[in-house]
Amino acid sequence: MSFLDSSWVKVQEIDNMFSVKKSEVLSPQWLESVVTAAGVLTIALSEADELIGAMLTTVFLVGFLIQEMAKEREVPLFRKIHFRPHSNSGLLLGNLLTPMVTASALLRVDAPQVNQYVAAVLFLCAVVPVAVLLCAVKNFRLSGVSKQRFAHQLWVIPVFGLLVWSSWSEHQLLSLVALAVTAYFFLTRLLYFLPKSFTLGEVVLISEALTLLTLQAAFSLTEGVGSLLACLQVLVLGCVVIAIAIYPVATRLQTLSHGQRTSCKPSKQANIAYLKLSAYFYLCLAAAVVLVLLPWLGYLLGRGPLRWGILFVIATKTRILLFCLWVLLVMGAVGVVTLWGSSSTVVRKYFHLLAVCIYVPGILYDVHLLHLASAGTLFIFIVLEFLRIFRVWPIGDILHDAFQVFTDAQDCGVAILTHIYLLLGMALPVWLYMESPHSQFGTSLAIYSGVLSLGVGDTAASVVGSLYGKIRWPGSKKTVEGTCAAILSQLLACRLLFYLDPSLSAHPLGWSGVLWVVSLTSVLEAVTTQIDNLVLPLFMYSLLLSL
Repeated sequence: MSFLDSSWVKVQEIDNMFSVKKSEVLSPQWLESVVTAAGVLTIALSEADELIGAMLTTVFLVGFLIQEMAKEREVPLFRKIHFRPHSNSGLLLGNLLTPMVTASALLRVDAPQVNQYVAAVLFLCAVVPVAVLLCAVKNFRLSGVSKQRFAHQLWVIPVFGLLVWSSWSEHQLLSLVALAVTAYFFLTRLLYFLPKSFTLGEVVLISEALTLLTLQAAFSLTEGVGSLLACLQVLVLGCVVIAIAIYPVATRLQTLSHGQRTSCKPSKQANIAYLKLSAYFYLCLAAAVVLVLLPWLGYLLGRGPLRWGILFVIATKTRILLFCLWVLLVMGAVGVVTLWGSSSTVVRKYFHLLAVCIYVPGILYDVHLLHLASAGTLFIFIVLEFLRIFRVWPIGDILHDAFQVFTDAQDCGVAILTHIYLLLGMALPVWLYMESPHSQFGTSLAIYSGVLSLGVGDTAASVVGSLYGKIRWPGSKKTVEGTCAAILSQLLACRLLFYLDPSLSAHPLGWSGVLWVVSLTSVLEAVTTQIDNLVLPLFMYSLLLSL
């Protein structure tokens, strides 16, 4: 049995666990499109550069047109690709979040390099949906080649080299070509290896984000980079390096471990082979870290990364106390997972509140430590997910059972991504704001976008909607009462944050601007079928920076 076949068995098992009627969860896509259009219009009207505003509007129109064309024509290839069920495609929203964030973050920043970067982002986000539609109409193998081989993964190396060379030689056309090819690589590999884990919009968003991070990493090799951004690049893209390194062993290991679980009495020879492959898995993992990631990070930092990391954490008493607080909170979370043992809305919202308890003190007292800790935690989460997916001895099965507490109806694919998306939703506003020019002018409410939209708004909407909700949004289980509770709770949280954080600058449009952003984000939470942990913080972040 191949890796994809055994992954498909896992998909079917989860489908049985979370059987949900499509009519109960599939909101009309036009509602999501209307909210997205309002967000794009808000940013476009705020742009001092009319050309960028016009280009952003063009990307919206291209995405909307292709989304509607794909829906009306019912492209056959889209039915062959295993997207997450019971969800709209989300192509418009997923493809627009990257340019929305970029345009708002670089708003009122006048520099030729900045304008070139915005143009590259808008080009990428205009090309990707067109390429997706062309591949589908022409019946190309969008989901990847029929038989994935190790050599097929290695062609990303010359593409990365092309990015580095083009950054050094200033060949912008080559950079754009390399961007498009890199986005195609990430898009096809994610769809092939993680069936039913993404909608089209989500996989486009993640592919574009990884592509732009790869572009930044290529430029960093020739132009240098700050320490925190260097760590983020290596830890995130290092997961891609690890995935390529473990691929030859992981495919055989996953097939063998599936046979172990389905067999009544596995043979001694099969057990020995399973242990050997697990050992090879750890060897490949260690080789990727020691031979690639550590030297790469050491080159960017200009010093030993392990020693630098330890000295960074213990540099001040505040950092030590924060780190100890986070360790205690994580230990408490592990205790909850151990005691509860099954998935429920209560447990998932508990982790939302736990994230608030971690991120609010981190932003208030040492956002640089929070930046690094978030990147490190994401790296650990993804490596643990590798161990769980491939059931690597001795902790693969243990992790699989433990992570069931995070699952919901949207975790119907090979990967369990809810906890990873929650971390990303909280961390992305921090990473983006710390690397944006706006960070030089004090703290903005935008850095709290994850805390507000997920930790406060999403939790309040879920609790109030479940207990008191009666009026439902069209085609959705979400209620109007829950949305109103989300808006009110986020406004109260904003007022509290202004009290707790003296460095928080007042919003240029006052509370009317905050109310507009909070309301749009809360309505999007109610009508979208995309992963709200991923899309809501980015949507709110882009709007808060633009007003």
